[in-house]
Amino acid sequence: MIQALRRLDQMKASTETNTLSSPTDAKQPSPVAHMLWTEPCVNGTWSRVSTLPNYAQIGLWTALNAGYEVHIWTYSDIFKGLPKHASLHVRRASDVLPRVRATAAIGTKKWVTAHIADWVRLLAAKACPGKSSSSIMAAGAHVVDVDAIHFG
Repeated sequence: MIQALRRLDQMKASTETNTLSSPTDAKQPSPVAHMLWTEPCVNGTWSRVSTLPNYAQIGLWTALNAGYEVHIWTYSDIFKGLPKHASLHVRRASDVLPRVRATAAIGTKKWVTAHIADWVRLLAAKACPGKSSSSIMAAGAHVVDVDAIHFG
């Protein structure tokens, strides 16, 4: 335990001395975060109603409070459990990945909803990178798990 604490102190000390050569070297990331929440596809059918569970609401709130403009994507028609917030935008996942393609991928039994979430978020970040960039590889948008905790 003591050795682990010493290593942690050493790592902290080494990171405190690392600085960028100039402030212009740092690119500010886009304040846009893309998330996906939808109920799982069962027997080729997506649920019409999704409810964001409490643990995901916490992650969403922390992203909003950290200053992100959050785009939450879904295949559901009705989305419950979302806070009212000016920086929260509910988007149709089928706008970036058609429901038919997502359903077909899950139908192969090699894909699950988590894989679809990754695919949708990456496509969304590319299509809607935010105001500060033109591609996902530039300052681009963040691809975020809805239950991740964010610190401002």
